[in-house]
Amino acid sequence: MRGNLKWIVCQHQAPVLLTWAVLLFVIVSGCATPTPSPPPSVPCGPGPPSASCFWKQDPAKQSTKLIVLTPGVFGSRFTTWGHPQSESFWPAMIAADKRFKDEYEIYLMNYPTPYVGPATNFQDTAAHELGLLKSHGLFRQYQRIVFITHSMGGVVVKSLLTQLNRGADTALLRQVEAVVFLATPSQGAKLAEWESWLSLNPQLDEMARGRVSTDIQDLETQWVQLIEDREKAYKKSPRAYCFYEGLHTGGAWIVPREQARSRCDGPLSPMSYDHMQIAEPTRPDTDPYLWVMNKIYDVDQESKRRSGIVMQLQQARRLSSAGQHQEARTALQNALVAAKATDMPLQRGEALEGIGQEESFLCRDEQARVAYTASLGGSQRAAELGRFGTEAGPEQGSAEGLYWCACSL
Repeated sequence: MRGNLKWIVCQHQAPVLLTWAVLLFVIVSGCATPTPSPPPSVPCGPGPPSASCFWKQDPAKQSTKLIVLTPGVFGSRFTTWGHPQSESFWPAMIAADKRFKDEYEIYLMNYPTPYVGPATNFQDTAAHELGLLKSHGLFRQYQRIVFITHSMGGVVVKSLLTQLNRGADTALLRQVEAVVFLATPSQGAKLAEWESWLSLNPQLDEMARGRVSTDIQDLETQWVQLIEDREKAYKKSPRAYCFYEGLHTGGAWIVPREQARSRCDGPLSPMSYDHMQIAEPTRPDTDPYLWVMNKIYDVDQESKRRSGIVMQLQQARRLSSAGQHQEARTALQNALVAAKATDMPLQRGEALEGIGQEESFLCRDEQARVAYTASLGGSQRAAELGRFGTEAGPEQGSAEGLYWCACSL
């Protein structure tokens, strides 16, 4: 039926189809020039030119942070992100940025996406790239991973992350701190419907809005579930930040605002660039590089603060085990203050409960009672006090009995 429909269009709407063919040629020729060879100084390999690879890797393998750049349809690791033989190349800007150059390594994802001809669908592409990340040991080496994606690359990464949102792989998902979506067709792309008629590449067909109920919409449902699972687990990762193009590309919208809508952290933000320019920085002090990398830097700093809180809690446990209860209490108080400022409810509760325990060891029962009851949520607190009152009898049914004074034994 699809073939017959194409024949009818070719018979009766040839002028319209020719117009779209010209438009597609303009877009493709403007955004996907022949892939240049990487500059000799860029270590990107081993593997064929189509393979994903490291653009920057620490030979001593001491880095624990990774930025992964993922191109869109018709793009590649050396055509999407600016000009690889100049300073206006996104990976080169990261490598020169004092905030990232000594801490982050850079990995360029690259999957086959030909102009004409067969290609793997986005689900299988995501599964293949996820397998490469695992086989390269990236989840073992890097504790913090950030994805920057363009166009269909965002669809691929969404699929990759939703595949991690199950079973034991959920722990790997939590290592992904953030993902940035630049002009990702989360609701499908209108232009892809026309382009898919002119190309045998199924990746375009999948992004066509006419098929949104069977492909993109299913993925978006899984993505929303991923975010909800993150919130139920009181986790902050992965964070998601979404942008859409504010200018036409070749006289047409590729992914306008309504087609970039998705479940993101913060508003869906516009950038005054067309579909290609939104991934091609010219200077590090202007968008798109400036906004995206500032956001990643903020996420990185917050992650450091959160790691510091976890370390303070661990230190408090060690001090308590060694009988240094006043020192443990001080460490827990510092962790509590930081957890409140960083919105970490689980760690806040752990710190309060720990303070209560240390106060009891120090024979300060009233302080122990206050800290312990404060560590419980409203309904949980009522249930705990009710349970204690039932077990101990009405004359002893108070929170004071939940902690004992070590020196009274």
